[in-house]
Amino acid sequence: MDAALRARIKREAPAQGISPAENPAPGADVAPTNVQPVAGTNHGATAKAETSAAPDGDRRRRSRREPSSERAFSPLDNYRHKQRLAEGLIAVARGPRSSRAPRQTMLRKVVLDHGGNLYDGTIRKISSTGALIEGLWNVPVGTIFKLQISRQFTVSCTARWSNEDRMGVEFANPLQRNEEGHFLAVQGHPPVPVAKRANAA
Repeated sequence: MDAALRARIKREAPAQGISPAENPAPGADVAPTNVQPVAGTNHGATAKAETSAAPDGDRRRRSRREPSSERAFSPLDNYRHKQRLAEGLIAVARGPRSSRAPRQTMLRKVVLDHGGNLYDGTIRKISSTGALIEGLWNVPVGTIFKLQISRQFTVSCTARWSNEDRMGVEFANPLQRNEEGHFLAVQGHPPVPVAKRANAA
C-alpha cells in the first residue's frame, strides 16, 4: 500500500508543479513551505506570507535619508525662465549694511580742524553721510572736526569709530551730488596741506 501511494505521488507531482522532494512520505512531520493548495488533493494547507516590519530606528534613518518632496526645488521651465528675464532680476540687499549709503572709493587729501589744530588726512571711502579717513592715530570716539574736503567746501563731522590710524566720521549734513552722481564737494581743488601752510607762513 505504501509503495502504490509513493508511485501515485511521483506521477502527480510533475502535473502539479511540485517536486518529489517537496512531498515527503506519509506520516512524516514536515511543515509545508510556500505551497499553494491544489484542487482535488488532500494537501489543502494554505501558506501564509511572512512579513516583518522594519524597526522604528530603521524608519527614522530612512526618513532622514529621503528628503521630502515638498522641500525639493524644481528648476524653472523654458517659459518661466524667459518670463523672469523679461520682468527683470532685482537684487535686494539685506543685513545690517543694507541700510548704509553707497560708498565710493577714492584717494583724496583733506585737512581736519579740531579746535584750531590742523591735521592732514586722506579720504579712502566716502558716501553722502560719512567717510573713512586715515592719517590720525587713536582718535577718541565723539571727537568733532571741521573737514575741509576742497578749498571751497568744509563740513562738520563726528568720529564714530577709530582703529589705529583710521576712523569713520559722520557728516553733520549729507553731501550733495550733481546730475552725473558725483559729489559736489570733491569737484574743486584739494585743500592746501598743513605742511605747506606752515612753510608759507
